[in-house]
Amino acid sequence: MIVSVAKRGKTSVRPLGVFCILFSVIVLTAEAHTPQYDIPVTISSAQAGATLELRFGLDPSATDGLDSSLGEQRVPPLPPGDGFAAQFVGSDIGVAMAPQQKDYRQGSLSTGGTRVHEIQIQTSETDSITIAWNLPPGVTGRLNDILIGTARNIPMKGSGSYTETFPAVFNKFRLTVIYAAPPLPPLAATGGASAVSAAGATMNGTVFPRGTATTCHFEYGTSPGYGVATPDMYAGSDTSAGKVSATILGLAPLTIYHYRVVAHSTGGTSAGADIVFFTTMDSPSLQTPTNGAINVPLGARLRWHPTPGAESYRVQVAFSARFDSIALDRSGIVDTSLQVVLVNPETIYYWHVRAQDDILSGIWSSPAWMFKTGLSQNVHDAPSGIPQETVLEQNFPNPFNPATTIRYSLPGQVRVTLKIYNALGQCLACLVDATQEAGSHEVIFGGASLPSGVCFYRLQAGEYTCTKRLLILR
Repeated sequence: MIVSVAKRGKTSVRPLGVFCILFSVIVLTAEAHTPQYDIPVTISSAQAGATLELRFGLDPSATDGLDSSLGEQRVPPLPPGDGFAAQFVGSDIGVAMAPQQKDYRQGSLSTGGTRVHEIQIQTSETDSITIAWNLPPGVTGRLNDILIGTARNIPMKGSGSYTETFPAVFNKFRLTVIYAAPPLPPLAATGGASAVSAAGATMNGTVFPRGTATTCHFEYGTSPGYGVATPDMYAGSDTSAGKVSATILGLAPLTIYHYRVVAHSTGGTSAGADIVFFTTMDSPSLQTPTNGAINVPLGARLRWHPTPGAESYRVQVAFSARFDSIALDRSGIVDTSLQVVLVNPETIYYWHVRAQDDILSGIWSSPAWMFKTGLSQNVHDAPSGIPQETVLEQNFPNPFNPATTIRYSLPGQVRVTLKIYNALGQCLACLVDATQEAGSHEVIFGGASLPSGVCFYRLQAGEYTCTKRLLILR
């Protein structure tokens, strides 16, 4: 198809396709798109009974000039006379722009900032005009007269209006618009678990609210899908990070758990990395000596109930409930009992047990139990006849760790004392102080609380006195 085009008095024939291409380019170039912020402000004349709409806002492609892609168009200057008209200009705010009814500035929803527009109004001296607005959330403004700057000072937020009764004098207004940048999403980081036990743990994390009121919770479960969430807790609105934690109970022993911290605010939601922890074995249940027992022999046997999954146990006996002064520490016990050899009669001891396997150790049984030793010195009659004389034998084993046996023989009933001394002659322990019958006797001496070195033990039975040396090895 062809069309006729006049050229210097001649008629030429050109293909219509050329015009179609040119027309398409013109249409596409002039086609406008909606700005990211597109806000109306209306100006109404009481005398004329008419309303004009101006529009302003932000868009990343906008300039201070005429942006036809955003629908900005040049309008004629205000005509002489007192006809009702309104338009954006820039003569008093330092912006070189043609008169127009739309004025968009460079910016976006994510950046915010402050932009200034100038509105010029024309009407008669006897008229009154009303400027009305409906600002979206996050946008505020202020309307000032340009003549003085402070004669008209109207804050703008949400929906509102202002009526000017002297439009012949105050006919130019500075519109200052503040676009609040949207709140940033909080940041969340998952920390390592603490206080992990067979049935519970404390999950830890860090939350950075970034200046917006933020709540958070923990998600946890036996897989990265979690499945359980703690109640929301307030994480603050600070501009600095803060620690958060939540304790959970009712977990299964010897189980891997996944968890993460999740923070949310009006700015969005973020989650920390997935962290895992492994619950421990149950703590053993103590059996005997019962808690608070008295007159417990120095050679007592400690017993506890078995723990599922345990391959061995560790036992500690101490002089205080804080276990800062250990009398005995034994691990690798495959049975659920331990024969202990203690030193001090009429002394309070504390004990606890924990289960172990090749990789993990359970938590100590809690609370620790206590017992008090009696006067008995673990003296046992040896299965032999009546000795003919008093004899103190060498202890066996010697050297020893942690215990050794001291044997002696008595031909008749006699008052007996058996004491341990250090190299300075100071008495470390009294093992026997009693009247005993004739026969063979033995005492188990535990040196777990003593350092390595040479000690002496002395037997006094009536007129008989004998001292021998023993050696403690660590």
